Amino acid sequence: MNLEFYIPQLAEYEQYRTHYTKCIQLCSESSFWAIWDMVDGMEARRAFDGEFYWHQVVWHGQRLWMPPIGDWDSVSWEEVLTERVPKGTVFGYMPEYLVNNWVKSFPEKIGILEPMSSESDYLYHIDRQIALEGKQYSNIRNYINKFERNYGHRVEFREFSVKDIEDIKSFQQWWMQENYKLGKMSEDLEQEDKMIMRMLDNWKDMRDMKGAILLVDNKIAGYVTIAELDTYAAEGHILKADYSYSGIYQYIIDKVYNLLLKDYVIFNAWGDGGIEGLRQTKLAQNPLTILRKYIVSWEG
Repeated sequence: MNLEFYIPQLAEYEQYRTHYTKCIQLCSESSFWAIWDMVDGMEARRAFDGEFYWHQVVWHGQRLWMPPIGDWDSVSWEEVLTERVPKGTVFGYMPEYLVNNWVKSFPEKIGILEPMSSESDYLYHIDRQIALEGKQYSNIRNYINKFERNYGHRVEFREFSVKDIEDIKSFQQWWMQENYKLGKMSEDLEQEDKMIMRMLDNWKDMRDMKGAILLVDNKIAGYVTIAELDTYAAEGHILKADYSYSGIYQYIIDKVYNLLLKDYVIFNAWGDGGIEGLRQTKLAQNPLTILRKYIVSWEG
């Protein structure tokens, strides 16, 4: 079977979500809106064979296939891959559960097997993050308290609507310029910027998506977007902030848990992109677990 790849369409949302929620591990990059955001920045393309959705993206100049989306335990993977995937195909963002299945079932047909550590998802139990109880959360509480002491009387945190989009886009442009000045610009940030602008330009169509802005003195100092994965889990998409305000990251995250995520159980905060400072920040938030991902090649 030759899979025919095409640009993902908004009309596929319900059917795709049904297949996505059948996956035992809900990976961040494979959610509907994550793939949709990748259309411009990473040339995301989709195919559907009646059982599974398949995707291809361009990652650092290399074309990767992504995890098939559907019920992973319903098929013989050796038969599916033999029929539908060319020999030598390289998969990225592959979750641990599916990788273990393939390696145990046909180890001789797996070529490359490498950890994709920068893309591992950090998963948090929302009730724990709301409570912030215990010594392990003392630093987070201190940051939040310091931010509130310094800026609390000048701050507003609220959900945003379409009327806020132009101001958010202006803040995003400022944030990119600041990173350029600091010499922190990268291919990944430029791709992400394209994804963000695509999302903001189509915000009114982003179903099961929420966003909020943090204002200091009535001026945007940060924004965040999240998406529902299923009835118990949500994922973060974007969090940008003016880090000249000490403690702003911890303050925004705390508000997100209390205002946007209180009806869910698990929050997937995506990976750290290999950025050491971001890795340490995510670990300091005390994740419930980390969903490991891999690069795997199918050698048929």
